[in-house]
Amino acid sequence: MLFVFAPLYVFVVHQRFAVSTASMRERESVRRTNWVLLGVALEANGIFMLVAPNDWYLAVPGVTSTGPFNQHFLRDIGLVFLLLGGAFLLGAARPQFRIVLWAAASIWLLGHALFHLWEVAVGICSPSVIPRDFPAVSLPAIIAAILTVWAIGQSRGGRVKTV
Repeated sequence: MLFVFAPLYVFVVHQRFAVSTASMRERESVRRTNWVLLGVALEANGIFMLVAPNDWYLAVPGVTSTGPFNQHFLRDIGLVFLLLGGAFLLGAARPQFRIVLWAAASIWLLGHALFHLWEVAVGICSPSVIPRDFPAVSLPAIIAAILTVWAIGQSRGGRVKTV
């Protein structure tokens, strides 16, 4: 999953440095790219889980150590990832729904990331899983939270356009 989420990190870092030097139009383009990339990455993960759950199970580092393959469960979670990706894509296209869609998706992603950390805290997993899981679990949650907080700030400043 690193191949899916690593580009998101690059764009978030780029966005941070681009803010001071880029025009308003360029900054908006970078932001929109972040929104769409997060949505597409989540959608791609969900589709992979639905179409080829066994391949997903074998391809994602660490998954095989969490328990036996369960096609039904993986497809259930694949549907969740489709919904999460759809929330970010729809929020990117429809600013008037952005906060509620992104906040709901962010809550799930943050809960998922916190659950992974809790497993380490109580001894279910070793601390070595934290860096392994970061690109596919924690990073999307952090990006989602940052985008949601940004959207809330934009709405309070009256900058969100309604269609």
